[in-house]
Amino acid sequence: MTKTPAPPVPTEFKLPELQLPRFDLDAWFASHKANLATVREAQMVLTGAVQAIAEIQYGYIDEALTDTQIAVATRALPTAETFKAAGEKFVTVAKEIVELSVAAQRRVFELFTSRGQASVEKLKAVA
Repeated sequence: MTKTPAPPVPTEFKLPELQLPRFDLDAWFASHKANLATVREAQMVLTGAVQAIAEIQYGYIDEALTDTQIAVATRALPTAETFKAAGEKFVTVAKEIVELSVAAQRRVFELFTSRGQASVEKLKAVA
């Protein structure tokens, strides 16, 4: 019987070269900065809308209280026209508030959509 030779034993152990993924920290900070700028602009839009709505409501309440004080001072009974005018004023104010709210929400949606599209385009460029 012949003896088969044993495979050679490696004398040195060598790891394969490790490839770490590239990470562009400057691009990440630029993207984060752009995201924060978008959020800040959206916050300013919403804050402006809230302020405008508060001013409209304050004007409506002030006018209603003035009308009520005049009615109490003259001791006049309210008429159907008075109620109709008050209802129409309320509807007008409510419509104005809704229009402001929808416009602000639309603007914020546009801001976030454009920022999201820009982020996707950057990801496509990297990939």
